[in-house]
Amino acid sequence: MSATADLATLFGTPAAANSHVGASVPAPPNPATARHWTRAYDQWLSELPSEATRNTYQRAWRDLLDFTGKAPSAIRSADVRDWVLDLGERPLDPAAVKRLKRKGRRRSRFGYSPATINVYLVAISSF
Repeated sequence: MSATADLATLFGTPAAANSHVGASVPAPPNPATARHWTRAYDQWLSELPSEATRNTYQRAWRDLLDFTGKAPSAIRSADVRDWVLDLGERPLDPAAVKRLKRKGRRRSRFGYSPATINVYLVAISSF
C-alpha cells in the first residue's frame, strides 16, 4: 500500500474500531486539509532512509491516529502522553511474544518495550 493510500485510509474513511480504545479516525474538516496532510506525509516518508524505517514510522502514526480518533492537527501533547502510557500497558500480540521468546528475550506479555516506545515517539516528533 502506498503512503498516500495509507493516509487516505486514515483520513478519508472511518478506521476499524481500535481494540484497545474503541476509537475510529474521523475525516479531517475538509478535503483540502486531507490533501495537504497527505502531501506532507508522502514527502516526509520519501525522505526517510530505509523501507524498514518508513514501515515503522507509518505503524507509529497509524497507531497514534487510531488511539486518539483525531486528525493530526487536533492531536495535543496530552493525547501523545496518554498514547505512550497505553503503549506501555497494552497486551502484546501472542505472535510477538513468541518471536521474542525465539530470540531469547524475556519479556512480559504486556507493554511495548521502552526502545519501541522511543522509536514511535521519534516517528511522531519527526513529522
